[in-house]
Amino acid sequence: MIEKIAKLWLVGPKSRLVPVTNLLHELGVIHVESSPVFFPPPAEILQGLAPDPALQSQRAELERAVEQIHRLLLIFPRPTSLFPMLPEAPPTDVGEPLPAVAPPLERPGPTGELAELLQTLVPEVEALSRQKKDLEDRHVLFQQYERTLEALAPFLEEIRESRELVYLGVTMERKGEGMLALLRELLGEVTRERYQLFYTVVDPETLALLIILPKEYADRVRGLLWERGITELRLPLDLAELPLGEALRYLLRERERLPGAIATAQAALVAQARRWRGRLELLQRWALDRLEQIRTSERFFQTDQTFIIYGWVPRRRFPGVAEAMRAAFAGEVMVEELPLGMEERFRVPVVLKNPAWIRPFERLTRVIALPRYGTLDPTPFLALFFPLFFGLIIADIAHGLILLAGSLFVRGRYGDRPLIRDLAVVFGYGAVAAILSGFLFGEFFGAEPGARIGLRPILFDRLHAVFLFMGVALGFGFLHILLGLGLGLATAWLHGSRREMAAKGGGILFLGGFLLFLGGLVGFLPEPLLLVGIVLSASSLPVLFLLGGPKAAMELHNIVNVLSYLRLMGFGLAAASLSFTANRLGGMMESVALGLLVAGFFHLLNLVFGLVSPAIQALRLHYVEFFENFFQPGGREYRPFKKIG
Repeated sequence: MIEKIAKLWLVGPKSRLVPVTNLLHELGVIHVESSPVFFPPPAEILQGLAPDPALQSQRAELERAVEQIHRLLLIFPRPTSLFPMLPEAPPTDVGEPLPAVAPPLERPGPTGELAELLQTLVPEVEALSRQKKDLEDRHVLFQQYERTLEALAPFLEEIRESRELVYLGVTMERKGEGMLALLRELLGEVTRERYQLFYTVVDPETLALLIILPKEYADRVRGLLWERGITELRLPLDLAELPLGEALRYLLRERERLPGAIATAQAALVAQARRWRGRLELLQRWALDRLEQIRTSERFFQTDQTFIIYGWVPRRRFPGVAEAMRAAFAGEVMVEELPLGMEERFRVPVVLKNPAWIRPFERLTRVIALPRYGTLDPTPFLALFFPLFFGLIIADIAHGLILLAGSLFVRGRYGDRPLIRDLAVVFGYGAVAAILSGFLFGEFFGAEPGARIGLRPILFDRLHAVFLFMGVALGFGFLHILLGLGLGLATAWLHGSRREMAAKGGGILFLGGFLLFLGGLVGFLPEPLLLVGIVLSASSLPVLFLLGGPKAAMELHNIVNVLSYLRLMGFGLAAASLSFTANRLGGMMESVALGLLVAGFFHLLNLVFGLVSPAIQALRLHYVEFFENFFQPGGREYRPFKKIG
């Protein structure tokens, strides 16, 4: 549900602005409004609070410091059980009230300490990081030559290097090994037999060759190699001028040295992180808190003698704010709740307040947008129907148990990550619904294994009652769409929109009449209701077109929306069929072990599809078919002025 919000303003003498700001920061419940359009007094006589130059300078320093700290924390290795952080004493002034506006700061906090620390720490850590990256890049580059170097190393030990000779390292595909004779012949012609050629196998696909020849023939031989598609070994630029033998020996030495150098640089970064990460995180929180104070103060307003703060607060918290101000300032600061006009409802920040078991589903609502204030929160309905649709598609006890175990594991393993934790809870509810649906359809790794352990379909066998399954899917579609239309009617009534009420009411009549007509036509309902359905549907048309306006015609497409719920049957049949196929293929194997392996593979495939496809289809039915009948997006997020962390 959407929590009720109170619109308020605070007025007091400018001399009390600093302690008022500190108290609001401590309370952490006021969403400070930056636009006073709908607030008294008239906006044209108000002025924004004059910025204090010292604070603006401090803001720039803090923003720079926060950016630098963020960069350092990205560079530092993450703490693990093998790499714990050493405890650090908090900054001296962390947690104490800090003035947000003029007069000049009495206690600047750790701002000076922070700037001094970062001035020396940032260059030092960044230099270490660059050194480590350079070493790693060089190591990766040298590894490209590793096997070729190892292959050519024995030849380099046997030959005597000379400044008059050129040493060409070459690699070629082993399937071109027959070209060696041709290459020898061509080299002999070009150099007048003044060359030496050594070769060896690098790997099953590659040969490494070492060609030694006088300098005057080097360019012609390189051209010859290029024409034949034979690749010359290109050394790093800083080694390109060295003789090949000397360069290769250097690379071999570096290959042995670099891992140790990288480990040393990493150890230095680890030591810096152990020493500074905890301290920097505390300083970062302090700086962000301080920046929040400064930025929020820019939304305050003033007259000649007073300050004015406009904002929003959850209605249940308003008495606490008023009492805190009265106790702290003995009537010097006025806190007043203001009436909320219809024209400003779109500006009211939205707070979703649902029971604990529903709250994880707010993640799925926010994928679309926050609902506007004064409308309905779709989260409770999503929490009810999403697991139901998800479970109806999977509908297998064994698959549901595996998904439930997986969601519980993820919930326990990543409980400190809110997004992953909430999604694990959502899928946990879906897994429970799949288990219950599995009992109703008698499936445990499919219907056949379920029958062997004594399960029988309570409702029907999904694979052999397709039309009945179709009726169940359409029934859920009619129920879901009718509920959406009813919620749309309630929203229109709350807003006093007669046209919208007529459109939603006409849509309910049309869809309800069509349901009676269809039920009577197929014999599911008594035949007289068929005529009742025709009458209801026909009588809804004047309501839709004459009272509801042009947009009301869109309500007729809810018939198509209902048909979209057949996807519950389609994907449910696909899941049951894949289980059936897995069991039959496993049973066809001569070996029991092989049969279990084959069946297990297809059941695993079914589980993967069962995690993704049902979730996508259940969400689509909500976002596309259900929400469009009542959901009004565009709500502003409630962002209270509060302490960080």
